[in-house]
Amino acid sequence: MEKLEIVDGRHYTDYVEEIKHLKRTGRLEEAEKLLLKLIEAVEHGACVTNQGVAPWNYDQLAIIYRKRRIIRLKYEYWNATWLKNTLLG
Repeated sequence: MEKLEIVDGRHYTDYVEEIKHLKRTGRLEEAEKLLLKLIEAVEHGACVTNQGVAPWNYDQLAIIYRKRRIIRLKYEYWNATWLKNTLLG
């Protein structure tokens, strides 16, 4: 069975400090790209295990989008999270 929630050989939770560092140093585009990869892995794991997803990655992405003024995409992610949590129970 494949390992769930793994990105580039590391569990998604191992990236918390890296995301914080990227944000602190103003490398928002890099943080956004990494968060999108993490979210994809977490959502895949949630679908396979039929469980919900932790909100931290979405929250960080929303903060980045707000800073970069990408409001429309932020709400698409929030809506996707709500829909998945609703459908998965």
